[in-house]
Amino acid sequence: MALPILVAMVAGLFSILGSFAGAFLARRTYYEQWLRQGRSEVFATFISKLTEARTKATEAIYDNSIPEQKRNIRVTELYTPVLDYAKIVRLYLPAGKRDVFEQTAKEYWSIHASTASGQQRYTTMDAKLGIILAMFEELL
Repeated sequence: MALPILVAMVAGLFSILGSFAGAFLARRTYYEQWLRQGRSEVFATFISKLTEARTKATEAIYDNSIPEQKRNIRVTELYTPVLDYAKIVRLYLPAGKRDVFEQTAKEYWSIHASTASGQQRYTTMDAKLGIILAMFEELL
């Protein structure tokens, strides 16, 4: 007589544990999907802003109708929103990659702002962009 009751209790216990495990896994899966979607949107926006800033900054650098000091100011003004947005991107990165990302973004801007290296700076900038893209791809 006690065996059927014990079997029913064990079956009930396992069904409750199974429900909790299923809910936990579903919640975790949903969170990971939400995070991946959020990352892809933030990363795409950052790359878009960076590309736009690069194009406009290059135009400003080669605009000889304005003095060099104003050109440098313009380049900085164009990259400021990108570097501000990089602070948002940091939130979607693992803790170990945040400082590397932000430093690489600053180096990208710094290289572009420095006209001393001439056309070679674009090769260096592309290498920095490659580091950023590899970081993003690793997380998506």
